[in-house]
Amino acid sequence: MAKDSRLTGIEQDRDEQLNEIDQKFGEMVSNSDQYYNQQIEASKENAAQQQQIQQEKTDFEIQQIEQQKETAQQSYTKEQSGAYADWQKQSNRYGVNAEQMAAAGLSRTGFSESAQVSMYNTYQNRVATARSAFSQAVTNYDNAMTNARLQNNALLAEIAAAALKEQAELSLQAFQYKNSLLLQQESEKRAWTGIFDTRYAQMLDQINTERALAEQRRQANLAHSRWEQEQAFAREQYEAQQAQQQTYLNALYGDTTKANILDFTYKGNTASSMQSTISNIGSYSDAVNALRSNGLSGSVGGLYTRQEYINHGYAASMYDQYLQAYVANASVGRKQSAWISQFRIK
Repeated sequence: MAKDSRLTGIEQDRDEQLNEIDQKFGEMVSNSDQYYNQQIEASKENAAQQQQIQQEKTDFEIQQIEQQKETAQQSYTKEQSGAYADWQKQSNRYGVNAEQMAAAGLSRTGFSESAQVSMYNTYQNRVATARSAFSQAVTNYDNAMTNARLQNNALLAEIAAAALKEQAELSLQAFQYKNSLLLQQESEKRAWTGIFDTRYAQMLDQINTERALAEQRRQANLAHSRWEQEQAFAREQYEAQQAQQQTYLNALYGDTTKANILDFTYKGNTASSMQSTISNIGSYSDAVNALRSNGLSGSVGGLYTRQEYINHGYAASMYDQYLQAYVANASVGRKQSAWISQFRIK
């Protein structure tokens, strides 16, 4: 049996409602994902910008240190060149110092040699001092750059850690909100499913009731039709019996006694009992003939019918009583005029 359209209609309404819920929450989840993804991307971009700024700051600091280191290198080179130049001037045998010593008579003396050694030592000391100062400056500058890089790395790491923390918090918020939406979606779907299940059950009960009533009507109509068929068959049987009885009576007594016999049957005697009475007694025609022979006049061969008897003011029951009494007495040969006289119209 095909499912009732009212049930399929409820199922379609339920599916449409559930699809609307899925679509609504699907859009909400999609919008939520888009929002939090944008926030996470913004956090990444912000961290990248901060790291870039910090890196640029560190690069600038290192660049300054490099410049200072170059300046120290230049100063060292200049000091070294200056020391060498001074030593050359002082130790030049044709220079001012040499002339002064010659004028003093110190040329090529032990003092002159000592002075040369002293000037050379002075030169070496200046170079060594300049080299030492430069080396220390280089070390300091290198340490400063290393420290700047370390600080930069630490700051970059802090920026990255803060960004990761912020992104993790955003991801957690996104998950919690999305999970709440999914739970709410499932709750609404369960609620609506319950509503439609109730409607479905109520409609199914109604349909089953309608089907039961329809089946009852069908059974009642079938029973009534069967009863009508049985009644029609009974009428046919009755009419057939009546026709058979009438044919038998007409053949036995003719039309003279037809009205009275039918009148007698009408009082409640069945056709079979009437046939039995006539067959066993066989004196109804004798009663009729006796009435005729005694001068009774009427519409049926001189015999008064019940209606004619009633029309003269007598009770119909008396007519039946007298006629049946005469038939009973006639069956034993007592054709008494007293019985016949009862049928005369007073």
